Amino acid sequence: MKQGIIYIAALVGALILGVGSVSAQEDINKSIEVTKAYVPTINGATKLIIRPRMDDTVRLRPDIDYQIKPVACYTTFASKQINPAQIKASPYTTNNRGFVSFSLGYPFQTSFDLYLNNRENSKRILGGYINHRGSFGKRRSDLDTLQNALSMYNGAGFYGAQRWNNLTLKGEVGYNNRVLHRYGAFIPATLSGTAIDTLALLPDSKQSLVDYGKAFGNIYFGDDFSELSRLNFGVGLNTAYSYDLRGSEMVALDVNGRIAQMFGYHGFDVGVDYRSYYGIAHLAQHGSQAFAVRPRYMFRKNNIRLGVGLDYAYSHDKAFNATSHNVFPHLDFAINLLDGYLIPYASASGDLTDGSFEALSRENPFIAPHTVAPTGSQIQAEVGLAGSALQSLSYKLYFNFTHLSDMYHFVALYKPQGSEFADSFGVITDDAQRYTVGAEIEYLYAGKLGAKLNAHYYGYDAKYLPTKSGGGSMPSYDVGVALEYRHKEKFIIGASAKVLGARTFYEMVGATSTTMAAQDVTSSILLNQVPACVDLGVNFDLRLHKEWWLYIQGGNLAGSKLYTYNHYRSLGANVRLGLKTTF
Repeated sequence: MKQGIIYIAALVGALILGVGSVSAQEDINKSIEVTKAYVPTINGATKLIIRPRMDDTVRLRPDIDYQIKPVACYTTFASKQINPAQIKASPYTTNNRGFVSFSLGYPFQTSFDLYLNNRENSKRILGGYINHRGSFGKRRSDLDTLQNALSMYNGAGFYGAQRWNNLTLKGEVGYNNRVLHRYGAFIPATLSGTAIDTLALLPDSKQSLVDYGKAFGNIYFGDDFSELSRLNFGVGLNTAYSYDLRGSEMVALDVNGRIAQMFGYHGFDVGVDYRSYYGIAHLAQHGSQAFAVRPRYMFRKNNIRLGVGLDYAYSHDKAFNATSHNVFPHLDFAINLLDGYLIPYASASGDLTDGSFEALSRENPFIAPHTVAPTGSQIQAEVGLAGSALQSLSYKLYFNFTHLSDMYHFVALYKPQGSEFADSFGVITDDAQRYTVGAEIEYLYAGKLGAKLNAHYYGYDAKYLPTKSGGGSMPSYDVGVALEYRHKEKFIIGASAKVLGARTFYEMVGATSTTMAAQDVTSSILLNQVPACVDLGVNFDLRLHKEWWLYIQGGNLAGSKLYTYNHYRSLGANVRLGLKTTF
């Protein structure tokens, strides 16, 4: 009986296990069942109700995009730093510990860059850098004579950052030096009958050398304002000491703060800024203080971005005994239509302009000693269309209007040789308006072939100065095109051409001051016109081994008479050969 019971129990157990095995097997079959999703192709796109966007999103770029190109001219009123060369690099964001580059050029030029950091540490970053640019070859003057010329920039600094969750403490200290030696002999056509020995045609060695130095430091603590769902804040401090060989010294201070947060679709953003500079030595009677508060209301919903506000700015100039109160509008509006194909936008903003000696010398290193300009203001408004089309094509069409109060224009001064500001530049202040119509298009195919095209027309109007001068350095138009081909990260080849319309510079004889109001000197202004020209350039990068690249760059290959400053030609046809690597 017991054996029968055991037999029956075993049989029942086997049946249960069998059923369990079948059930488990069915579960396994179900868990590994795969249904392949439908992936549309170009040929099958017509089967879909909505045609898929096949935009090329592959953009193969090296970790560091490094280019050197002599500056031909500036087409903006804003003060810009002027160095012998422009550098575009990304040493602070690369994941590499270091970057080094050096080159030689003809006419004789040199460059060297070194960046080091401990980028593998995501919480603490420490690094340093050294930069050098030099141009020592002869340049051709307005009289078509070759003259010795020197243009050199050197800089070094250290930077660091410490991150705690969402907060970051970062700072930088550094020093840079700019040295330029004037060259060339010129005499304006309007003065051809004047006794040559009374003009500063060939300044002596002391007058013809300009040497600037700047030591600076900055520190910041706060958020990066990338995620506004929580309260973001930040405070920063920037200081600098600047001097030049001719006895101009000044100290600059900038303290700023900002808070911002979004509450669903709505938010706020408030910034405050205090800027000042204090003159030393020959600039002891000069100085300026400015304060600004910038409240913003923000709205974000679906494809709509909106920001509105009114900025208040106060300024006081010690040298000119002038105080101003300004209210600037702020608008930032964009709506994304058709999934990025069409984005209408409108913007408006305003700010004070810096008239310190440091700011003037950065824009024009041949400025007369101890020259300062009053603090001005500018308001600009822009409307346009931007977006992408035809897969890999992006575009921007816009109209910009800018109004400037107490805008400074550089004017070439002619004085007897040996005078305080012989053969240098002063400034004339005047109200002005600029109208810009622009079109910019970029095409990139499969991350290999890229093309850029841009065209701008500039209209200009001043209150007292001749309007056809275009602000003293701005062309009537410019058109640029650039092509680049990348072959499997083995080599990169590119070419560019930029046509600059005619420009007219201001000139003046017998000035008794370096800072003048336009209404007082209009009758003494002379004009020097520079014809339209073209700037041709090429670049070729070849990977030699691992991360080592050989690069060749050619600038102004057409040998055009390019002018950054009146009567001082930019470098003629030139080439550079160098090596660069990341490690």
